[in-house]
Amino acid sequence: MRQGLAVLLLFGLGLAAAQQPAEPAPQPKLPPPLLSPQAAYDQASAPVDITRRAVANWSDVEINALAAAIAQAKDACRARATQAYTGSDLIAYARLCALGKEWQTTYVAATTYINSKDPAKPLLGQAYAFEVQADLNLVHAKEAEATCIAMLRSVPYTSLTDDVTTATIQYLQYAF
Repeated sequence: MRQGLAVLLLFGLGLAAAQQPAEPAPQPKLPPPLLSPQAAYDQASAPVDITRRAVANWSDVEINALAAAIAQAKDACRARATQAYTGSDLIAYARLCALGKEWQTTYVAATTYINSKDPAKPLLGQAYAFEVQADLNLVHAKEAEATCIAMLRSVPYTSLTDDVTTATIQYLQYAF
């Protein structure tokens, strides 16, 4: 009887195994889609960008080049007047003056852009970012906080607005 039960059990297991569907044949793997040229460039240059983010990783040559760029930007900023510019040229001027660490002029250029009567202000987020940067470097913490709030109410939340508000919060935490 035991033998008959064992054969029946083995026979049943054999039927069960035969009734299970066979594993599907493996599908050939397709190569991943190609990235756009800009995305491929960004991916390829990411290790260099990450390494260069920290000034501690810079060589003496790079530090000296930055110092020369700051001095040149300072001279170029001082040779110009905010009143001569409108629109995107004001943002370019603010960028130049920020590189030259001319914070009062950076502030004036950014706020002139923000307060302009021009309804189209495609660089409004950048203008707020320069105003906050100037405020923080001029040690105007309350103004920087108020500018961040105005920025959050005026422009879409992007990586730029996130960076600016995060830097401001960290500054305020450190300073106070």
